Amino acid sequence: MTTTSPDKFTLLSAARYRVSRQDLLLKLAMPGDPLPAPRPRFGQGQAYNKKPYQIYRQALAWNLRAAFQATPRLTLNGGTFGIKVAFYRRTRQRTDVDNLLKTCLDAGTGILWEDDSQVTEVFAQVHVDRADPQVVLLVYRVPGPTADFTCHWCGAHGQLPPSLARTGDNLRFFGVLDGIEHDVLH
Repeated sequence: MTTTSPDKFTLLSAARYRVSRQDLLLKLAMPGDPLPAPRPRFGQGQAYNKKPYQIYRQALAWNLRAAFQATPRLTLNGGTFGIKVAFYRRTRQRTDVDNLLKTCLDAGTGILWEDDSQVTEVFAQVHVDRADPQVVLLVYRVPGPTADFTCHWCGAHGQLPPSLARTGDNLRFFGVLDGIEHDVLH
């Protein structure tokens, strides 16, 4: 695990959906050109991934474990998580962001979450940084609904999903509560 310049964490933290300090679980910057999750290969009756990817994913998992163990207040009791990731790549070589993200999700399985289906919010960016390629990520706990709303049509009350409740923007949200569509301006 290494440190990164504070501006890369600041840029990631300032992305559209903010993460509160109380929900932030860990920060990690791992140097090296990020590798996307490849399609599995098949041989001798079983699926496998190429060696460079296996080594990279294992190194990312070790770094996540070290960051997890270095955070004394961090206890994971199930729940749902969010991840914000900035991938700083050495080249503009075509790579899908979802495959880069899958590497991070797979590396966190068994360390931060039991299964990557527990990650319910995702934000990812890809940048070119020839001088300092790395992965910068923030993992946070996704709180339950946090903002009450009242429907402008019928007056029904409900709660907004966490990602909408935390934006602070004025949003028009159409939702279903008790089988009825509602119009909310948050």
